[in-house]
Amino acid sequence: RRQWKRLCKVLPGMSFRVVERADKIEPAMDWICRHKLAWSEVRGKHGWFNAEDILLLLKSTARSALDDGRLVLAALSDGDTTISAGWGYVCGSEFLFYAFAYDKAYATYSPSRLFLEKLLQHCFRNSIRTFDFMPGGEAYKRIWATDYVRQESYIGTLNWRGELLLRLSTARIAARLPAVLRDAYGNLPLRWRK
Repeated sequence: RRQWKRLCKVLPGMSFRVVERADKIEPAMDWICRHKLAWSEVRGKHGWFNAEDILLLLKSTARSALDDGRLVLAALSDGDTTISAGWGYVCGSEFLFYAFAYDKAYATYSPSRLFLEKLLQHCFRNSIRTFDFMPGGEAYKRIWATDYVRQESYIGTLNWRGELLLRLSTARIAARLPAVLRDAYGNLPLRWRK
């Protein structure tokens, strides 16, 4: 409550606002991407927010989801100033949280924590009973989550080339590379070996 009080002294009209019109999607998502990019540059990370084609896909998906009533794109804003925003998709009674960002100029007010609080309240008020933070081990997820689902990864091959690449990638390169290459060469079709 102290954080809300402090924030409301600086930005009295601050509230949680859900985007309900298609023409508001692009500016909101551009805001998120701009702040995600600034965050990533400081940390030397790259992601979807660096690629224009991915952003176009996400905007198109968001417009379609809005039409279907499955998009929750929201911001903590006073109308002029946005301090945090994010979005996700409703699937039945489950919310899949995709991404969010905050304005680092307001970092001392914990804008992301305040945004998540309001987003969770919004979901529960709208009969969404499961809030899925999606994969990743970020610390904020452990603060809010009541359950943890382990994720596993595996790689399978569809053809002999995939098998070759998989074997090369899992081989102990320093000791076994010559043998692996000999085996791989031996498994190539005769016309390729020539």
